[in-house]
Amino acid sequence: MVNMNRKKSLLVGGVAVSMVLAGCSIGGDTFNGVESPNRGVTVQATGTAEVVPDSVLLMFSVTALADSNEEAVRQVADLADKARESLRESDIDDDNVQTRTVTTYPEYQYGADGSQTLVGYRATQSFTVDIDDAGAAGSVVDALVVAVGDGLQIESVTPEVGDNKDALEVARESAIRNAREKAEDYADLLDVDLGDVQSVVEVTSPVTFEPRAVGESADSSMAKIGIDLGTQEVSVTVDVRWSLK
Repeated sequence: MVNMNRKKSLLVGGVAVSMVLAGCSIGGDTFNGVESPNRGVTVQATGTAEVVPDSVLLMFSVTALADSNEEAVRQVADLADKARESLRESDIDDDNVQTRTVTTYPEYQYGADGSQTLVGYRATQSFTVDIDDAGAAGSVVDALVVAVGDGLQIESVTPEVGDNKDALEVARESAIRNAREKAEDYADLLDVDLGDVQSVVEVTSPVTFEPRAVGESADSSMAKIGIDLGTQEVSVTVDVRWSLK
């Protein structure tokens, strides 16, 4: 009876060994049990960390409609100067302000019969502004609205992470920890011991946005813009290979 059990054990062991010699791959993980310097296990794992955006990218335009191109451009230039002055008063450095486009064109009104009537000439100047202090973004927009008035068009306000170094370190540490746990699970299942790390490859480090309401508001008789910064998820994926004893 003992001999039969031993035979069964050896048979199971023989099957396991045949799989090991051929190599075994499941998903992104690979086990190689061949008795050689290449004997090891490679696993892939991901670690994440959340960070609150520390800057905001503002895109806006100033626009004017007039009877001539010359007058439209003059009015837009005046509005653009007001916008620049407002940004300076909001402590936005000139180096953080960039003109994207300047356009001018005739604007028409179209009738049901297909006719068109010249309404005037529209001039537009578009800007991109980097707001280094994310918490001040709402106040910056509010000030622009007051300074420019109806000639202002806010196109987008996008929270961004300017410095994600700390978050990447946390995500990287988590990825390595997860990889080790995964490799140890394989080693336990295969009844072998985990050896030294042979290689580490960082695969990706994307940033994804998770909207969460942590924005600002202010009490005043004037309507205030609240910028919800939310959080962004920093992710690091690694491929790590360990030797097996």
